[in-house]
Amino acid sequence: MQLGFRLAQVEKRIHILEGRIIVLLNIDKVIKVIRNSDEPKPDLMKQFKLTEVQAEDILEIRLRQLARLEGIKIETELKGLKEERKGLKGLLGSDAEMKALVAEEIRNDAKTYGDARRTQIEAAERATFERQVIDEPLTIIVSRNGWVRARTGHKLDLSGTNYKTGDGPYSIFETRSVHHVGLIDSTGRAFSVEAAELPSGKGDGQPLASFIELAPGARLAHVVDAQPGRKYLFANSGGYGFVAKSEDLLTRVKAGKTFMTIEPGEEVIRPAPVPEKPELAAAFSEEGRMLLFAADELKELGRGRGITLMGLKDGEKLVAVGFGNSKSVTIEGISRSGKEKTLTVDGAELQKHILRRARKGCLLPGKLKPTGIVTE
Repeated sequence: MQLGFRLAQVEKRIHILEGRIIVLLNIDKVIKVIRNSDEPKPDLMKQFKLTEVQAEDILEIRLRQLARLEGIKIETELKGLKEERKGLKGLLGSDAEMKALVAEEIRNDAKTYGDARRTQIEAAERATFERQVIDEPLTIIVSRNGWVRARTGHKLDLSGTNYKTGDGPYSIFETRSVHHVGLIDSTGRAFSVEAAELPSGKGDGQPLASFIELAPGARLAHVVDAQPGRKYLFANSGGYGFVAKSEDLLTRVKAGKTFMTIEPGEEVIRPAPVPEKPELAAAFSEEGRMLLFAADELKELGRGRGITLMGLKDGEKLVAVGFGNSKSVTIEGISRSGKEKTLTVDGAELQKHILRRARKGCLLPGKLKPTGIVTE
């Protein structure tokens, strides 16, 4: 009998439900804090006197589920658990009651399952299973439609790589079999897949979505190299973003975990790797404006909505982020004729784009619609 273990489970669940009762009484304020706070956990703990465990539980609930919390169900479960806790404490505090319970369970088991022993009991070795991953270099190939494959080795000649009709390259990066690949879906949830699990060979590979459990209506948005020590600038089309470590994406849960706060109508922008010594952060609007600002104005978070990167006009979207320097910046984009084009901005033309964070920036020459920044 694991009464002590069960009591600990009941106590933990009661603690969680008591936190949800507090949230239920302040549901609108709680949702507002989660949406608008850079660091929602400490703010929830402070404003609503929640413990860290209770705040973590609330943040793991999706907002639409949070708004539908049913007070009667919570109170009913809480009442039942408190009665169970009282009974467990009574048993654990009385040897006589404990012995009576054990004796009663033995008698019931004997009536149900008892018969003459038919098996021989003897010592046996415990069976164990260990999955061993060989540490080897891998090159990960991800297509625009989310198909993935891994090739053994680094610095490979990938000129002959084929893709399905209508598909093409999205991201190719070198890693090792003991590391992970990070994923972000359209709702801002984070997932991770072990590089060693990815299909090898020269075929088309498999859909990355088959390695995770996407929520109904969600789709895979972006993929990053999640080697330890990597950092990325994560942003949404609403103009907000933050820097996070690749380790912040990792989770053992196939359904992922809350990572980016995305408002209705917003999209997740392709994450930009943070250079070893970043000088300027770059943000681009769909109207062709570029803003450059000091990289130390960015904020590093484990998850959340982040801070305003670029000021946007009503209805305008942020379309890309990246990093550059104060000498010259090369931008990828689409020309007025609809063709892919690169544009290098330097000198006095570049200087007018270097402002403070959250400004609107200036229009790029040539009416280029930016899609990203070329990194060396």
